[in-house]
Amino acid sequence: MTISEEQIRIWAQPLSTTEYDKSVKTHQSIRKILENHFGSKVEIFLQGSYANSTNVRQDSDIDIVISYHPGYFPDLGFLSEEDKETYRKNRVSHDYSFSQFKNDVENLLNNEFP
Repeated sequence: MTISEEQIRIWAQPLSTTEYDKSVKTHQSIRKILENHFGSKVEIFLQGSYANSTNVRQDSDIDIVISYHPGYFPDLGFLSEEDKETYRKNRVSHDYSFSQFKNDVENLLNNEFP
């Protein structure tokens, strides 16, 4: 596929005011929906080309990362047996799985943006 110089010039231009405003409003809407539901349990930030201002005009998505702080997957492989035992004694189990979190986020966004 050959890409013309004109197409490259178009892609190289910054977002139009309309595109930029639409992107900001969408990001803010998503952030508000998730923060209203999860509160301070989530951290939401941009990643990828949009966050790095390397997105292609009129042909780009916005990568939004939603980090759920209470959830994690421990790796005890490098701990001594004593440290593993200390971990097990002090561990607070969590019954909210990654798949539940993913489904909740998906449902929230689908309800808002059908």
